[in-house]
Amino acid sequence: MTTRTQAGEGAIMVTGGGPAGTCVPGDLENVPAGEPVLVRGAGRLLADLLAPLTVGRGGRFSRERGGELIYLPCGCEPFLYVGSQRGVPHHARPGYRLTGEARPRRFPDEGDARQATAKELAYAYYRELFTAHPARTRTTWAAFEPAFARAGQGGKEMRALVTRSVPRFADRLHLDRLERPLRGMRFGDLAGLQRWMHGYLAADLRRRADPGFSPDLALVRALEDARPRMAGDPWFEGLFGLLADGPSLSRQAELHALARAGIVTFIGAEPRIERDEDGWRASGPTVPGVTRARMLIEARHSQPGLPDARPEAEGTRLTAGEGDGPAPLPHRTGAVARAALSRLAGPPAHAAA
Repeated sequence: MTTRTQAGEGAIMVTGGGPAGTCVPGDLENVPAGEPVLVRGAGRLLADLLAPLTVGRGGRFSRERGGELIYLPCGCEPFLYVGSQRGVPHHARPGYRLTGEARPRRFPDEGDARQATAKELAYAYYRELFTAHPARTRTTWAAFEPAFARAGQGGKEMRALVTRSVPRFADRLHLDRLERPLRGMRFGDLAGLQRWMHGYLAADLRRRADPGFSPDLALVRALEDARPRMAGDPWFEGLFGLLADGPSLSRQAELHALARAGIVTFIGAEPRIERDEDGWRASGPTVPGVTRARMLIEARHSQPGLPDARPEAEGTRLTAGEGDGPAPLPHRTGAVARAALSRLAGPPAHAAA
């Protein structure tokens, strides 16, 4: 059963018979076409709401001659400006199987369960790399494993071991980079961030489709093994969602196509979203300026202990601002849509008085 309840003036809380926060297509009918709409959340709920707002309104996906998926808009879509704590969507689920010796190993936590879990994740990752892809390492698993077991997780000894044993940077596991890929990054404008995001999504699609990167799947399996004992830990739950609970490859390809078409625009990490006299405004550390919209969609699961979680995030909430707000935008795609970003962004942060 699906219900829609008022959650304050101009707010709609959506709940349903599925998992908490599942988007129900019929409840997105109030999202206006041709206008900017802010979306807070870039996880599974984002993937759920894209279909009813795009192909559900008449748009369609097609393949270019080179095989790349493209989106052909119908003109009835909103323009979605997406921000989240990390600023990036969840990784796609790998489309291959493990080929190495996938045997988990526990390490004593010594009072720090997160460090022990991180080491178990790295162990699973490197075991798959060394046993399934030995040509990409400088030593054997038999030599690497005992040295890895002795080294402290994330310490100088382990970093040196990995550097001399795994020559390619792309084959090394960097949990901190995976967890916060936009940390410390600044872009001059939204267009620059979009170019980076398009490359990020393209790289994720390639890596999740190529069995040469099966250590990524070993990492996912290790996360699943650890979840029963780490359930409820905010760091672990966030990492699990990012790496193990993402969309399928086909859904991720659709998100990439929508981003390239200008229907989805990413606004960066840790957005500050506030209500003003025209509706909603979002700003953050990743790009200067302000993005404005008359409507905000909350697309986040509630996770106790996480800084970006609130009780109302149990569902998808459509929140409309008061007043006229920004003028509706005509339909735009691709480069034309990106050229219009300046109309949505306010003055650079240093120019605001």
